[in-house]
Amino acid sequence: MAYPDLQAVYQVLVMLNVNDKNIFRVRGSFPEKGVKYFSLQSNNIDVGFPVSTIKDYEIEVDDPSSTRNPFAEDSDRPIGTYTINVTPRGNQGLKNELALCPDYMSNSACRRVNAVMLMRFYTSDADRPPVSSKTDPPASQPNPRLFGYAPAPVVEERRMKSWGTDRSKDRYAVFATCDQTRSTQVTSVITKHFSAMIPPFADPVRHNKNNNFVLYLGEDTASAGVYPNLDAAYLLAVAWQNTVELKAQPQKRLVARVTGTLPITARNLVADPKIANWEEYDTRYASFSTIALVATGPTCDTLDDAAFHRFYEPKQAEGEVWDRAFSFVAAEDPARTCGLYNATEDLFLSTSLDGNPQDYWGILDRQLVPKTHRNRLPDRTNGYARLQCAEAADNDACVDPDFLKMLMGDYYPAIKWYTCDDEGVLEEVKEYLGLVPVSETLTNKQVTNNGGIGSN
Repeated sequence: MAYPDLQAVYQVLVMLNVNDKNIFRVRGSFPEKGVKYFSLQSNNIDVGFPVSTIKDYEIEVDDPSSTRNPFAEDSDRPIGTYTINVTPRGNQGLKNELALCPDYMSNSACRRVNAVMLMRFYTSDADRPPVSSKTDPPASQPNPRLFGYAPAPVVEERRMKSWGTDRSKDRYAVFATCDQTRSTQVTSVITKHFSAMIPPFADPVRHNKNNNFVLYLGEDTASAGVYPNLDAAYLLAVAWQNTVELKAQPQKRLVARVTGTLPITARNLVADPKIANWEEYDTRYASFSTIALVATGPTCDTLDDAAFHRFYEPKQAEGEVWDRAFSFVAAEDPARTCGLYNATEDLFLSTSLDGNPQDYWGILDRQLVPKTHRNRLPDRTNGYARLQCAEAADNDACVDPDFLKMLMGDYYPAIKWYTCDDEGVLEEVKEYLGLVPVSETLTNKQVTNNGGIGSN
């Protein structure tokens, strides 16, 4: 997966030769704790862009008369179960039905479809111990995060379609589930498939420039496929160690400090602001990840909104509320910041991948399900900035930091770049570091093709 959030778990279902008769369904229980977001997304293997998606609060429960979806309803009613139906065209009138063929695909091509279904679980909660996909138990040990602290859903394949209109008479068989201890082998197969879809990387734009967060649009083009999450909006700032100046002084390594105000995020399913009460927060989930801009799109490190809560809330005086102001330092190692990082005041993000320093890396600001996606009203989130830049008369608004700062105010993350050398000397990058010109006139399409990969 390209640039995965380390708080997320991705489950993959491979469906081969799906037709109108042997459709699939997924029956499961809603996560009840520890999960900030989950969704199901259908993807035709031959099409890099998602075909259809259903997010947690959109899922209709099996018995709506007496049970509830906890992501959509805050009440004392019992939490229900769900059934997701997966069909070639999504037109069989089934509950929670997802399609596998895009509208433009011919009927002949849609008669036997090869597809993958993604289930995403963002297992982030300020009231639970911190976890990440890099610190999870080995695959051979039980891991409650694998399906969002809920039992694994049952996947069934329809083997006989009733001749009548009563779908309850259809006959299903349970579809074999992969051994979860074989995640390494499964991941290698999926990565090989996704890698073929990743476009080549180009030299970065606006690298090493103060306040260079721009909207990341890699998921907007088919060539940037890898099944992006369309419920998210991203800002991206890029660091490039291979400028002429830095190549001439290899002892100097780039570090960055990011400051800003964290949007109000949902707490969890039971504590305010509750996930179901979406009008009480700005965005469901927020995080910053350092990413290595190399093939396969790996993630180095992630700070989710729960990590910010755990760090800052205990620092407040009794009776005071955290004002959501934050600061973190991104560098190869906490000991290699030349004094920029203060462990009592700053959080830290590593820019090394598996212990290896990176010459081309970025900081990805990710926000999931912003409120504006539901009410289409102005706010200061990444999602609103995304909507506004797409409608702006100036095609370059999405990659104009000044335009984004105007829209987002103190929600726009400020970033300052520095170099730190072997002798412990910290030097501020005043404006820009590099001989490659910083273009202020690139179109959105040019930017997305500049090494863009849909993020997950």
